[in-house]
Amino acid sequence: MDALPEALWWYSIRAMRTTSLTGWLLTLPVLAGLLGGAAYEAALALGVTEVGPLPGEMPPGEPLVLLAYGALLAGGLLFLLAVCTRMASDALATPLLPWIAAAAVCFAVARYYSYDAYAAPGLVRISEVSTFSGWWIFLLALGGAGAALVAWRAPRAGLAVVGAFLWVVAIVLFLIGPWH
Repeated sequence: MDALPEALWWYSIRAMRTTSLTGWLLTLPVLAGLLGGAAYEAALALGVTEVGPLPGEMPPGEPLVLLAYGALLAGGLLFLLAVCTRMASDALATPLLPWIAAAAVCFAVARYYSYDAYAAPGLVRISEVSTFSGWWIFLLALGGAGAALVAWRAPRAGLAVVGAFLWVVAIVLFLIGPWH
């Protein structure tokens, strides 16, 4: 049981030595974009910030959601294209990869349970007006856990899995809506 924390420590030290600065500079903005969007949507879902008094009016910070969607699409494309060459996949296989999958799940869950701005001044959650059930979000969470596990155990293969997972999250969130 004591070997697990040591193994995690050794993995992170080994990975930091073998990944390039370019890989860190390309994966860190993807993680930051997803975490920013997740934090904004979580604040909205928890009632820390409120939707505006007029229908469609969002609180300041709405561009964080667009940034998170951009991180899903651009990060997914970047990771899927990096699989094509060994040099690019070695550079992008950073220890941040499992955290990117987890951040995508956090963004999806927070987005699903945040409030719909077009129902303002009433508080109607996206989950209440969406045709998708909560099982889709649960399946996304399971898929994110699986993608993170693959990325942690086999970082080069994890690039393909996390890249595809980011696109799946983007498509599911697009289909969830809300659509008016």
